[in-house]
Amino acid sequence: MAAAVTAAGAVPLVRTRSPHFADVGRPLDLGARGVIVPNVRDAAHAREVVAACRYAPAGGRSIGRLSGGADEPLVVVMVEAASALDDLDALLAVDGLDGVYVGPGDLGLSLGLAGEEHRAELRGVLSSIVARAVAAGVPVGVHAYSGEEAAGYAAEGATIVTVAVDVAMLGAAAAGHLSAARGSARGAGAGEA
Repeated sequence: MAAAVTAAGAVPLVRTRSPHFADVGRPLDLGARGVIVPNVRDAAHAREVVAACRYAPAGGRSIGRLSGGADEPLVVVMVEAASALDDLDALLAVDGLDGVYVGPGDLGLSLGLAGEEHRAELRGVLSSIVARAVAAGVPVGVHAYSGEEAAGYAAEGATIVTVAVDVAMLGAAAAGHLSAARGSARGAGAGEA
């Protein structure tokens, strides 16, 4: 898939399975041009992730790549833990880091802000992360729960905004169609009775 994405003129980024050294390097060896790494705890951990993406002497990446990955791939780490938020300014200053991406669900859980009743407070935290990243000159991405929320993050300066979750959208669409079909079936049955 990385080869097909590259051939189409786009940049294949892969969200790694974990922040572990081998999991970070594997997609790069297979042709990814960059990685988005989950569960990065703090600036020191981000430096380890960057080192896993760089060849010696700048890092510890193996030369054993299988398919044309980038020598200097994009490195984006996910801010989804309270410890990463606590160390955000230092994390944003990590040399070789190309961006941060905020996972609101896991971050909200880590901060004790999970659930609809905390949505506004979590939204404020996410906006502050975007503002701090923009001020530091670091590209920032955020996952949004709606198109309206996505537009808000983009207006605040987020450069990557993902919207909703495909499985949830598909489920909602299917439920809507079933509800409409059941309503039509009831209406037709009632008219015939």
